[in-house]
Amino acid sequence: MSNESVDNVLTDRILRAVSKQEKLPEFPDEADDLPSDYEYDPDAEEEVEEVEEISENELLEILEQESSALDTARLLFNEDKVKEADTLSLDILSPQSVRDLYETGSVVLDNVVDKSVIQGTLYIAYSRMMFIILITLIYQAAHDEASVMQNNGEFQPAQEYRQEGDDQYRDNKARDDRTVWLNPADESKESSRPKISQLLKMLQHKLLQDLSQIIHLNGNVEYQLAYYHPQNARYERHRDAFPTSEREDTTQRRVTAIIYLNPDWVQGDGGELRLFGKNSAPHQDVEPIASRLVVFLSGVVDHAVISASKPRYALTAWIR
Repeated sequence: MSNESVDNVLTDRILRAVSKQEKLPEFPDEADDLPSDYEYDPDAEEEVEEVEEISENELLEILEQESSALDTARLLFNEDKVKEADTLSLDILSPQSVRDLYETGSVVLDNVVDKSVIQGTLYIAYSRMMFIILITLIYQAAHDEASVMQNNGEFQPAQEYRQEGDDQYRDNKARDDRTVWLNPADESKESSRPKISQLLKMLQHKLLQDLSQIIHLNGNVEYQLAYYHPQNARYERHRDAFPTSEREDTTQRRVTAIIYLNPDWVQGDGGELRLFGKNSAPHQDVEPIASRLVVFLSGVVDHAVISASKPRYALTAWIR
């Protein structure tokens, strides 16, 4: 299926969903009630068609009424693999987190690290305490590298960035973060930010391999490092993509993965990731502590970043 065909599938869904919101006028019972051709007045002022703008969030709500976003996204899963999650060879995800991602659309994992990095560059962790200490050192170093990047002016205001295909009506004032796009293949940056490079490769290889076993992916991934300043920087409620079930679709993000680099975060610092529940379900506030990984279905989960009162760094991968 071509990209054009895939785009048409989403367009058809949108048009079908929107049309259900409009009540068509009743057709006259009597033919005499229909307008005659002779009633046409060429001098009459032409009626101007009014176009009503609809926001992205409103459109998502309309699509949700036609078909649950979670049900739509589940069509991309290999359900047999989900059922056999205990037999899969997983590096980052656990069998239970695979099931949770399928059932709820999101999962939160702590103490996420590429164990081969620890064993290859430091000492093998003989105890859980030593393991936690080594993870803390890695994320502290990654945080320090991000701080240097911020001080060097490498981050740009995210609200000023717009790429081809973006909604021209999107409210760019909804966010206060500054971002920088990253490329795991750029070896020239490894010497200045080795720990961030390690985390990028963990997402690029380990996590992507885990997800590829259960979800149909196209392998196209975007990586971004975001900085939220401590003067109440936030990001209002939004969704990262439209829900899609088309396996050949390369336009919509399918999975969002966020890993946090904030080793000194304590309750009250703000910056929590708020995951909104469906059908009046309560929301979940995820604290952005170092070594925590949040994975959710991009076209399913509405989310926001609560105002931060302390510098907040987050490394995000969007997988198509």
